[in-house]
Amino acid sequence: MDELQERAEIDRLVEEQLKDDTDFIEPQFPNTVSTDVLDDLLGITGDGEVISFKRAERGSILTGAASWHGSTSGYVNHKCRCRPCKDAQAARIRKQRERRKAAQ
Repeated sequence: MDELQERAEIDRLVEEQLKDDTDFIEPQFPNTVSTDVLDDLLGITGDGEVISFKRAERGSILTGAASWHGSTSGYVNHKCRCRPCKDAQAARIRKQRERRKAAQ
């Protein structure tokens, strides 16, 4: 590649970069992440750098689109502590206790 072609390629890439308007964050799966929660946790500096203010409470961002959400698997394997996952785990423990009690 000669110098002129290299410069043209660099100019093209710079133009592409300038057109990129992704100075905002969108969830990968629509309607699964509360943007209200994200607004409190993330920000953008004047230079366009994404910064984090604090860590989200476990289970406060995902709202239930994952297939495991609201299940014992969500609680045990994915360590989700949202109300539906906690309730599923509590029901499982309750059933185990009842079975043990009935077996005695």
